[in-house]
Amino acid sequence: MGICAGSRAGSTVVEFSDKEDIERWLQDKPREVAIALAARSALRALPGIAQFDDETFRGLALPTLRAPLVSAVAAVGPSAEARIRDTAHSAAGRGKLRDADPALLAAHSAALSARSAADPVRLAAHSAALSARSAAAHSALSAESAAYSAAGIDAGALDADQAVGGVFHTALWPADDGNWAWTDFAQRLFDAFDADPTTWGFWARWYRGFLEGKPMPWDLQEAVALIPDDAWDAGPERVAERIREIEARFELKARIAELEVEVTTASGNRHGIGGNKPPEPIGGPQPIAKELVVIWEPVQELKSQADSDKPDVKRIGELLDALAAALKTGLAWCASKLDLAVDTTIKWGIPAGSGYLVLNPQKLQAVIEAGKQWLGALY
Repeated sequence: MGICAGSRAGSTVVEFSDKEDIERWLQDKPREVAIALAARSALRALPGIAQFDDETFRGLALPTLRAPLVSAVAAVGPSAEARIRDTAHSAAGRGKLRDADPALLAAHSAALSARSAADPVRLAAHSAALSARSAAAHSALSAESAAYSAAGIDAGALDADQAVGGVFHTALWPADDGNWAWTDFAQRLFDAFDADPTTWGFWARWYRGFLEGKPMPWDLQEAVALIPDDAWDAGPERVAERIREIEARFELKARIAELEVEVTTASGNRHGIGGNKPPEPIGGPQPIAKELVVIWEPVQELKSQADSDKPDVKRIGELLDALAAALKTGLAWCASKLDLAVDTTIKWGIPAGSGYLVLNPQKLQAVIEAGKQWLGALY
C-alpha cells in the first residue's frame, strides 16, 4: 500500500496504512520531524499501560512516560537535543522490554529516535506502528486504523508547518475519532493517576496537555527531562519530589518576572504624573521604613538563587524573611493613611538609591508565597 494525500479541515493529510508507508514519507524529512512523529505516536500508545495491575503499572509507567517527554523536547528545541541526548538513551534503556506492552515499546523507540543519529526514520516508523498495535491490542480493531490516521494528520501538519513544535499544539486524536474504545483506556490511565495525585499529578496534567494540544511550557518539560538518572531509578515518588521543586522554582521565576514588569512600568509611568518628582506622601514627611527602599536587591538575589544549580536554602529563607518584613512595614504604612490617593502611590516603583521602593502588595505577596513553596520543596 502506498501513501496518498487527502484533505481534512482545509489541510493536507497523509494517509498511512503500515510502517513502510511512514518510512517512505520520512525519508526526505529533517531528523526532528521523525522525532516529533515518534513522540506523538508514543503518546498515543500511553494508555495501554493502564490495563495492568498496580504493581506492574508502577514498573512500566515511569519509563513509558519519560521516553516521549524526552523525545518531544528534543524535537521542539534543536538546542535542547544535545543536552538531552544522553538522557534519551537512559529513558530508552529503562523498563522491562521482554514481553513488554506495545506502549512501552513505542516509547522506547521514540526515545531511541531522539538518541540515535543513525536511523531516526526507522525508529520513528516503528514507534508509530507500535502505537497502532497497542491500540489494536487493547481496543477495537478499528483503533489501529485510527492510530495510523492520526499519524497521517500529524504528517500533514508537519508538512505544512516549518516549526516542528506546532504539531504538538494540535489535539493528539482527531475530534471525530474520540468515541472509539481506546478512550476507555485513556480514562483508566487518568484514574490511575488520580488514585495517587501526589505521585502522578504532574503526569496527569502533562498528558492532558498533549491530548488537548496544549503542552506545558517547553522549558519546564526540558527541566523534568533532565532530572538525573538516579532519581528516575529511585522510583515515582522521588521523581515526583524533583518535579515539585522544578514546578515551584518556575512558579517563583514567573512571579518575580511579573513584579519586575510592574516596577519597570511604574518607574516609567512616574514621569507622567508630577513630572520628575515621585508622588508626594500624604500627611508630611514620608514615614517609610528602609526595608522598602532595598526591596529590589533581595528580589534580584532570590531570582539568582532560582537560576542556580545549587541554591542556598539558608540564604533563600533570609531573603524571604526580608521581603516579608518589607511587605509588613509597607502595609502598615498604607493602613495609617486615610486618603484614597494612597491607592495611587502603592502601585508605583520609585527609584531610591541602589534599589527600588516598591509598594504593590499583591505582586510582592505573590513572590513571597511562591518563594515559600519553592523553599519547602527544596528540603
